[in-house]
Amino acid sequence: MPVSSTVIIALRYNGGVLIGSDSQATDPVAGVRWATTKLTQAGHHPLVIGHSGSVGSAQRVNAGIQELDLRANTFQRRARIQAALDRVMVKEREDIAQRDYPPPGANLPPIALWSLVAGWVEGAPRIIEYEVNGESSWHDNFHAIGSGAATAYAVYRTLGGSNICDSRERTAITAALRILRTVIDVDPGGVSEPYDLWRIRASGASRLGFAEVNTHLQYVEEWLDREQQALADLDRTAVPDDA
Repeated sequence: MPVSSTVIIALRYNGGVLIGSDSQATDPVAGVRWATTKLTQAGHHPLVIGHSGSVGSAQRVNAGIQELDLRANTFQRRARIQAALDRVMVKEREDIAQRDYPPPGANLPPIALWSLVAGWVEGAPRIIEYEVNGESSWHDNFHAIGSGAATAYAVYRTLGGSNICDSRERTAITAALRILRTVIDVDPGGVSEPYDLWRIRASGASRLGFAEVNTHLQYVEEWLDREQQALADLDRTAVPDDA
């Protein structure tokens, strides 16, 4: 379910995992949009989290994660890191339930939070989803949340699905930006540039800089141009419809 006008994706590749998002928040009541950062690193650890939904809830969760006593051995077992994150996520969901907001009959959207986490856990790239109902689950290769999730999955499958995950980092970055760009182009919900993209490897997490993102966006443009040219070539060589 699309909790807000957002797209956040996580994509595993050969040697790490990428997590990326658009950078626009929307107030559905006032109809106001503003630029925001949706991805946050947990301290200096190989873990980055993104949220779709209430900005206030997301900020409280991010603050709680920064306060967690995460250590190197926490990342040695999936159950340990999941339990640590659960303490923050479950508390926020319990707080949301106790607030009884919006009041019955009010024409306001409910408070909700949907989260996606990418990290280096148990010696490998991992993706964790925190669903709106509070459940958490692991995903092997790719996952997307927010209003653009369905489109993101469609593009991922069109590009080869899990085959992308055998690619090297450069190819995976270009594929991730292709997915984000397509969602932003077609999603009616208000997702927008700029792109925010992180890589997580055994050595840690790092945000891709503006120049690196722009370089890969140029690769995306060239990729799209080749596809359009291939279609034009096919049209020229095709048997006429009335043959």
